[in-house]
Amino acid sequence: MHLKSKIPFAALLMFTPLASSACVGSAIEPEEEEELGTVQQAKTTSNALTPSSLTSNGLTANGLTANGLTANGLTSTALSANSVALTALTDPAAREFFKYVVSCANVSGNDVTATIGSTTYTWYGELGLAPNWGTSGGSCDSTCKQWVSSCVLSRVNYLGQSVTISVRGHSNLVPSSSELTAVPYAEAAYYGDITGANQLRFACWVDKDLMERVCGPQPFNNCVMDVVGQCDHVCQTVDSTYGFFQTCSDGHGHDYPYAITVFRDQN
Repeated sequence: MHLKSKIPFAALLMFTPLASSACVGSAIEPEEEEELGTVQQAKTTSNALTPSSLTSNGLTANGLTANGLTANGLTSTALSANSVALTALTDPAAREFFKYVVSCANVSGNDVTATIGSTTYTWYGELGLAPNWGTSGGSCDSTCKQWVSSCVLSRVNYLGQSVTISVRGHSNLVPSSSELTAVPYAEAAYYGDITGANQLRFACWVDKDLMERVCGPQPFNNCVMDVVGQCDHVCQTVDSTYGFFQTCSDGHGHDYPYAITVFRDQN
């Protein structure tokens, strides 16, 4: 189905300051707090992950799988027993990246805490797109990897500054009727697999101007994503009710069923 570049669908994630800190402790300075947003069903999200924190940190250098994270539950107990991951998380960029992994995967209230050096950090569950990973004895299978990857990629911001966005595509991201009109402009769909050492990061666009949030100024030659084309050309389906895309191509013959589509409140 071919869509216009601006589509009047959206699930509202309005950003307001919340008192939620990424870490506690005094041995090192905590990461900057960022504005979080609320949506129905008590979900929260943010989108200030910088491209460098996505690609260049201790966790992604060898991949989440190599660090043993995807083979075990995304829990405090499993992380505390994972010396490789704990070493990687001494890197502030890795902690920033991990914040979005936990936020995307775990449900609200299912947080992950670990002591690194003399500082205790807590990463907060929010959207719950891969809830089984956050259980004791859980793991992250191929479906989990795609959902978490799509979600994390959708939350990259070129300047590291949160803007109002709406994320949609998973059953946990169903909007209310009022939310459908609050954020009316489709930006892009994001998908891939960021759990390996060779991250696969793809996007298709609906509105190229809105994609500057992720890619920076056009043209997108240096975008952290591989922008493969217009979504209604590279994705097989679009949801008729909420406007999100599914089963999108990487441009090389491989399809990703689990994409996250971002909507914006302004064009």
